[in-house]
Parts: sequence; structure tokens; C-alpha cells
Amino acid sequence: FEIPVTEVFRNEKNGIISVVIDCSVFDNAFFTGKKSASTALYAKNPISEISSEFVKVVPAFKPSVVVFTKELEINVGTAKKIEFTTYPEDTYVSICYDPNIVSVDMDGTVIALAEGETDITIGVEGGDCADIHVTTRAVAPVDLSADGTANCYMVRSGSREYSFNASVKGNGVAPYGENASIDTREVKGVRLIWQDAGIIDAASVRYASGKVTFRTGAKAREGNAVIALYSDRGCTDGKCLWSWHIWMTDASDCEMAGVRFLDRNLGAASPALREDGRNGLFYQWGRKDPFPQTGEVTESAPGKASVEYTVSHPQTFIVRSGRWMDCDFSELWCDGARREDERTLRVTPSTKTMYDPCPVGYHVPNPVDIYAIRARGGHSFVKAGARWYDLVPVVPDKVGELGYYWTALTDKDSGSRSVDFYIWNVGTGIAMKSHYYNGSAFPVRPQKF
Repeated sequence: FEIPVTEVFRNEKNGIISVVIDCSVFDNAFFTGKKSASTALYAKNPISEISSEFVKVVPAFKPSVVVFTKELEINVGTAKKIEFTTYPEDTYVSICYDPNIVSVDMDGTVIALAEGETDITIGVEGGDCADIHVTTRAVAPVDLSADGTANCYMVRSGSREYSFNASVKGNGVAPYGENASIDTREVKGVRLIWQDAGIIDAASVRYASGKVTFRTGAKAREGNAVIALYSDRGCTDGKCLWSWHIWMTDASDCEMAGVRFLDRNLGAASPALREDGRNGLFYQWGRKDPFPQTGEVTESAPGKASVEYTVSHPQTFIVRSGRWMDCDFSELWCDGARREDERTLRVTPSTKTMYDPCPVGYHVPNPVDIYAIRARGGHSFVKAGARWYDLVPVVPDKVGELGYYWTALTDKDSGSRSVDFYIWNVGTGIAMKSHYYNGSAFPVRPQKF
């Protein structure tokens, strides 16, 4: 293309013609071109007068990077994104940073790892580079146990540091006089047992002075994780002292027949039934530890087990026995519960036990309130299926067909069965089964105190 020439010079000694052009329309980019074999072309600040001379040129843009933030302040454990652009768009980008202070993804996401100051340099191949000065500040982790302790803690944000009191088992209410505290001298190791992808930064999990601290992933979404303390540094199976469920969720309360619940099953990704199976975690009745929503349970043990065994083996599903426990433990989810209380039992903050899997402020449902919902009609329970004690390998079954749910009470006639209810056929009715074997694993819908 042609651009106007503002000045023309000729070197009488070597015959080179030099021209000066108006480059204002090219954002001060550099150009090269030839009018003849002995023509050189330069760009300088535009001038007002334009001559009638013209010269043909070919743009030769130097690769460049432009950042829109020169200074960045960020709290440790959180993330912010640097906005930048390159020209051309597909130019190779290199990012240099101090890995002791920050971590930077190629899309510009910065995660603050430690307190300090540093520079992030973004460069383009064959072109220039740009610096961003970063100041990272330490902030105290969010205390998940500030309002009380539980076996499940809900977190809301990615790239955030959290902690909880790990010196108390569950909520500290021991239904059989067990020791409800964890001796810090016994703790030798902490481990992220399992998680949905990206919920927790595994390297961030640590234990000190009776507290567990961790950081959620920068790109974490709704999902679940389990963190455990161990009595040995190798975090050996069977040496687990206690474990906690971390649930990243945006769950809120809802109401059914005047009774308040969370709007979804414990661990579910959303209130509505999902085709991907993320409709809630599964629990063998009386146990605090969840089994994943999808896939096969890889660890199982046949026969019956003690409560102590299940605590030290949180990933092990007890199979082949309708009653997983080796003796009568009818009060595991409600201290003082009696089997004949099916129509009157109400769990309270003082009777919710350290084995209840629900977050602070919630508990496994009362049978009497499920009866009330059934009588009045209308509910938001979903058909999330079950994991059966006698179906090996242990996989979810009847998802989308039936919805089985536990209550906090065992059956009045048998310690091997517990009160459950289910959503039947294709309608919206609730049936109280009240005698299903507690070796099977059903979802739990947390009920609010």
C-alpha cells in the first residue's frame, strides 16, 4: 500500500534516498520498504505538512506485549488475573516469576503463595517485555469451625486459605462415652485422602497446634474432598485418627412443610437431579465418612466391623452384611435415641453426635418431620439412587429411578435396620420404608436445627 512522504533526502555521496513518513496512523510502528534498490525508510514523529510524494512500503511489525496493570496487590492464598495482550495474537509468550512468592499460569492467573514483593515479567519472542510489580500480603485463614465443629465444612471460594479445629471429633458429643478429643501428641501426619478434581491444593494441606489448614484450588468448582489425621508419618491405612469432609458448594436453605433443609443432598453439585451422577455422597447408616457420588468403591471389607474400625478406615465400605456394625449402635446419629421414637424423635444440637456427617447447624433428618412432609405433600428430594451392601463391586444403583434417604433413627424392631424413606415410582410421593439394612449406603439431606 502507499503512504504519504513528508520529507525526501538524497545522499549525494552514495546515492541513497531517505524518506520520512507520517506514521501516526500506524501507532508509531516501524516500517521497511523500498522505492528503489537504494532507498532507506525511517519513521519519526508526524509533522503537519504532507508532501505529494508517495512511497510503497511493507509493514514489518515488531512483536509486542501490552499489560494493563503495572502494580498488583494480592492476599496470600488468593488469585488475581493479569490482563495483557500481544501482537500478533499468536505470538509465543514467556512469563518469569519467583516461585517462592507467586505462581503464574500462562493465562495470567497469579496465585500468591507467600508474603513479599516481586516482579512478574511477560515477554514475547523476538519482541519486548513488560514488568508487573506484585505485592503479596499474608491474611489469616478463614476459620471454618468458628461457629462450632463438625465432620463436614462447607467452603465457598477457590484460591482461599481455610482452617478448622482438628482437636475435636465431629461436634464433640460422644453417644457411648467415647473420647471425643484428639490428642495433638498422637498426630504424626495429615493427608488429603481423596477429592474431586482441583478442590484442594494437596501441597497446601498441613497440621499444626490442633488445626488443619488448606487452600482451595484456583479453579475449584462444586465438589468434595476428605482430609484425615494419622498416628504415623506415612499416613498408613488403618492408622487414621479422624477425618473430615470438605464440601465446596453454593448450597442454601429451602423449606418443605415448614421444615428447613439444605437445598440439595450432602455433597451434591446442585439441587436438581444431574445426569453426571453428582447428586450427593453416600453414607452407610451411622457412619460419618462419605463414599463418592460416582464410580466404584475400590476398598471394601466383608462381614461386620466396629465403629473404631470404620473411623480408622474411612474409605472402606463394609460389604456382604446387612448390618455393618458388630453390636447395637442405635444412637450413632442421635444421642439417647430410642427405637420406639420414630414418630417423636427430634435431634437437637446437644443430641447430634460426633458421628453425624452434616455441617455445623444441620443434622441427619428426624423421621417425624419426613412424616409431616409426606402428609402435606410436595418436596424437593431427588432420585439419587443407592450403593447396596450386597452388590459387589459397590457402584451406584437406581440413579434416576429411586431416591433412598436415611433418617437419624434405627428401626424399632431391629438394630440391623434403620429408618429410611424413598421417592417411589415416577411421582412425588414419599414412602417410609423404616426397615432397610444399614449396611447399604444412601444419601443424606441435611436438616437445619
